[in-house]
Amino acid sequence: MNEDVYYMPERVNIANSIAYMKYVSQFDYIFSKAFFTHQELIALSGNYKVVIDYFNHTYTISEKVGCSVSCQLIIVLNRWDKILYQYKNVFGNPFHYYFCHSNSSEYLMCGADLLQFTIFNITKNKAHTFADKCIIDKQECISEFWYISGMQYNRSNNLLFINGQDMMNCPTVTIADLTNPEIVPLHTKNLGSFLAKLDNDYAFCKAVNWNSNNSLTLEVGEENTQVVTLTENQLFGILEE
Repeated sequence: MNEDVYYMPERVNIANSIAYMKYVSQFDYIFSKAFFTHQELIALSGNYKVVIDYFNHTYTISEKVGCSVSCQLIIVLNRWDKILYQYKNVFGNPFHYYFCHSNSSEYLMCGADLLQFTIFNITKNKAHTFADKCIIDKQECISEFWYISGMQYNRSNNLLFINGQDMMNCPTVTIADLTNPEIVPLHTKNLGSFLAKLDNDYAFCKAVNWNSNNSLTLEVGEENTQVVTLTENQLFGILEE
């Protein structure tokens, strides 16, 4: 297993930079009726819901070459259908995750992956957006995920596990410290690289659930047929490495 796959370089947030705004603006035209394909409605809680509008522009460059660009508009609404927040996702498969933090605020985390996402404090109506510098400079881009498939927040210790698929198209897990969810980028570590030190096959992993003692159960191995449990102390130790 190549450990470099799981090495994440220092992250610099360029979400408010001119370069990133210019990059995002090239997709503005897609968010129109001409390229709308379908809509998805998801209830978050009794008070909020998310609407995702999907857009696609497929066109021919030459006789043998075509291009397809997909974008999504993620909209947070309250029970009276008032729009609270909108996030334009311009790359990758969108994800969204609602959670009530131990600080009593409600949040929606959404985006494409850990390179481009936002954490919206629904309670305070404040968004904290992250975009990695590698979005502009592809040569510096080393991503943990092709896409995020699911996550679960543990309110008892403010840890979040994130299931996804890595650059080698294999399942892997990242652990994130959500002690302060309004500081982005989040402090994260890939569990696949840690587990690979125990057994190379364990680099293929999927988090299953948090346990009552705040340990984390994972399915490991190429077929996810084995089970490993990491204690809360182990998880915090991994984050501190």
